[in-house]
Parts: sequence; structure tokens; C-alpha cells
Amino acid sequence: MKIFLIILLFPLAVHAQLCRYNERIFTGFDKTASVIYGNAPALNSPYLFENSTTNQNLQLDIFEPSGDTAQKRALIIFAHSGGFLNGTKDNQDMQALCDSFSKRGYVTASLNYRLGFNLLSSNASERAVWRAVQDASAAVRFFKHNATLYRIDTANIFLWGSSAGSFMALGLAYVDDAERPASTYAAFLRPDLGCKDCTGNNYGNSSLVTGIISCWGATKDTAWIQNNNNIPVQLFHGTADGTVPYTEGYPFGLSTITYVRGSQEINEQLNRTSIYHELYAEPGLGHEYWGTSNGTFNPGGPTVYWQDIITKAKNFMLDRLVSPPACGVVPITLTRFYGQFKNDTVNLYWNTAIELNVKEIIIERSADAIHFNPLLTTAAKGINGNGAAYSVIDSQPNQGINYYRLKIVDLDGTYNYSDIIKIKTTIPGNLLITQSYPNPVQNNFNIQLQSGKTRQVAVAVYDYTGKQFLIKNIQLHKGINNTSISMQNAAAGIYFVQVTNYQEGFTTTLKIVKQ
Repeated sequence: MKIFLIILLFPLAVHAQLCRYNERIFTGFDKTASVIYGNAPALNSPYLFENSTTNQNLQLDIFEPSGDTAQKRALIIFAHSGGFLNGTKDNQDMQALCDSFSKRGYVTASLNYRLGFNLLSSNASERAVWRAVQDASAAVRFFKHNATLYRIDTANIFLWGSSAGSFMALGLAYVDDAERPASTYAAFLRPDLGCKDCTGNNYGNSSLVTGIISCWGATKDTAWIQNNNNIPVQLFHGTADGTVPYTEGYPFGLSTITYVRGSQEINEQLNRTSIYHELYAEPGLGHEYWGTSNGTFNPGGPTVYWQDIITKAKNFMLDRLVSPPACGVVPITLTRFYGQFKNDTVNLYWNTAIELNVKEIIIERSADAIHFNPLLTTAAKGINGNGAAYSVIDSQPNQGINYYRLKIVDLDGTYNYSDIIKIKTTIPGNLLITQSYPNPVQNNFNIQLQSGKTRQVAVAVYDYTGKQFLIKNIQLHKGINNTSISMQNAAAGIYFVQVTNYQEGFTTTLKIVKQ
């Protein structure tokens, strides 16, 4: 028997609880559309000057869990993308998030906010953000004022923004009136926009929220983020975002509008404070990498990151709740997870003590403990809450170090991960795909091939009809080989990448999505 590594977990309770706000405990929602939460001067279209405005009713859609009897419920307000130029509360991603979280017991809302600015003016872009921040304040104050009507727990209100909506959320959380940009004050053909909380409606409630979630957002000045603005934040951003920079730069690449600091810079400033924060940076991914463009789902629907973000955000909010719900036992408890390398295969084993509402368990593998790919899927075996024993075989492990983890998928589609185990193998002459990223792809797609010897392979790309888009021959050396495939001229849609070694009869295929 060859050397193998065993890791025992006693016990490993996966972070998921049978309780309100975590599980989908409601089957439907009641939607009240186009509720007016305020009224404020909005720019006329087409844009002329900053003083060319007409008062506009500010509207939002409210989702409440059907049949819910709770008297105080947490609230999530969602703010759409669109670059402060377009987008509405009806954006598909915002409506889908409202649906998903209302069934978990939240009251959810998708709001319209004032749009429009001059793309050739940095002052106008700053004013667009400030108007949105004021509208976010008005929405929060509206719900606090009407807390009894909508049965809102005012101590548990979250603001979640996508792109422009994230600029809004970050501004509401961290920009004080004394810090508002000079461009928001009166000047020639430019009226004073007023303070953060003094437009939209006359409700005297505070606009403070429990926490914010920023998806691919940015801010003008990270120095605004100080300990006195102690609002927890969760940040999501693709490192190759060409619309809102991950580090710093001009949105859309336009030097005529305000230079901003993205999630990396925001995170670095947060590290200097005592504010709780989480950053999830996805290497090589672009804007709205959960599968949308300006809030509309791309062909093929949401990407794998859609559910990943929902799961992470769900846990972030659960941990921030001022009044957390009473919860039951965890859906699954792992008592043992280990593996052994034997006869050129990896045998994986795990045992559970408890299983409740578990749909399936996905075994994922990685060559670097960072980028994991699904390997095998097994249905849950536990019956009536009891545990079970599992074993699976990885018949084609990577040469060298293999990392494995279990992805526990609940009946509602949410999931959580086990700890990672590491197993070393020695396999002569193997050929494996160990990494492939990013997916979805915008310009270039990268494949990492691990070969046990020198050999030649063909890498071909086909569209969903079977038409070949490109083919390239690659000479592999022993060890790790990296190659990049240009998808820049490919139309949006589903493609298949096929790696073939004709002499040895080896073929493997990957599915990718071109944005």
C-alpha cells in the first residue's frame, strides 16, 4: 500500500442552520409593486443642465413572505445596476434576489432611484451618486417610519447594491454630511443637493443600516471610511472588472468622470479600522460575474457565482443580525473525512452523524487549494435525520498534490463546504486538466494541463451546434503546462473546449460560457 494522508474532523458541523433567514421556510411571497417612498427633483431627459429638473415620485417593490405571522422581520433593500444612466427596480437580478430572500423570511424591497448625469463632467457624476445616496436614505427612513405597517425589525436592515447600487450603499454607510463632495453644493446652473437625510421625504428617522453588501462597487475617497462609520460590509468584485475598477481608476475607462477606488482599496482602508468586513475577489472575472449585464441575465442564466454570492451574503447577514432567530440543529454534521491513495486512484471516505434537508454532496478537487472543480456527485443517504457512511473513488487524480473538499447542497440550493484534505499521488504518464478559468469568459480562457511525460495535444473549441471555432496544437512538457485561448472574437453563448491526444486516445471536454 502506498503512503496516504488521513485527516479526521471530530466533529465538523457545516455552517447552516434550520431557521428563519437561512432556509427557504416559505413557499411564496406577496408583492406590493410601485410603493412611493419619496419625492425629489430628478434630472430631465435629455440632460441639459443640473438645474433642469422635475419632481419625481420615488418607487419601490415590496416582497413579504406569504402566510408569515411574525411581527418583526429583518429587511433587505436592493439597489440595481446601470451606471446611474439606466436600470430600474424591475431588473431581473434584483427581482430574483427579492424572491429568494423573501422566502427565507426577510421583507425585501427593490427600489428605483434618480438617474442621469453628464458623462463629460466629473462634477455631474459625483452629483449622481449623491442623489442616489439621498434616495437610499429616504428608503431606509420610509421603512423605519412604517415599521409597524410592514412589520419591520428596524434593528435589522441591510442595503445590498449591484454596481451603481453599490456606490449608493457605500455612500450611505460611510459618507457623512461634512464629507459630501463640493460638487453637491450650489454653483452656476447647479442647485444645492442638500444633506444626506433631508430630501425625498420628511421622516425624521435615522438612515443607519445594520450592514451593507457591495457587488462590484467603488467610492471616490476611501478616507471617508472611519471607525465612527461602524457599518459592517461584504465586498464582491472581479479582479478583471473593466467597468468598475477592482483597484482604482475611471469607471467605464472614461477620464471625464470621477476617479474612484474599488473593492481592493476599500478593503485596505477597512483593514485600518475596526469595522467588520469581508472581501471576495474573483481572479480574472469581470463586471457582474454572477451572470448579468446591466441587471439582465445573460443567455444561459446565472453563473455558478450567483448561488455562491447568495450563500456568502446569507451567512454574512445571519451573523450580523441584532436579533437572531431561534434555530434548530444543523442539517449535516461530518464526523470523519479522509482519503487514501491506492492502486493509482484516490479513495475518499466520510461519515455523517446528522443529515437534514440535504439534497446532494459534491466532491470537489483542486491542484492549488484555491480553484476547485466538481469531480463527483452523490445523493444524500441519511434517512430521518440519521447519518450515513460514504465512499467514492477518484480514478484519475492529479499527479502530485490533490486537494479535496465536500460541497454540501441543501434542498433550497444553498450550500456549505467541509474542511479541505490533501492527498499526494504518484502516477506515471498521466494527462489531466487541473485548472480552467475564468468561466464565464470575456476575452481569454486559461487551461492548466498536467502531463506525466512529453506529448502533443490538440485543444479545440466548438459552439453549441458543434461548429469548430478554433483549434491549436500544443506541445506539452512533463509537469504543469499553461495555455491561453482567445475568445475575444467569439459571440456570446455556450462553447465546449476539447483536449485530445490522438496517439493515446485521450479526450476530455469542458463547457464554458462566453459573456
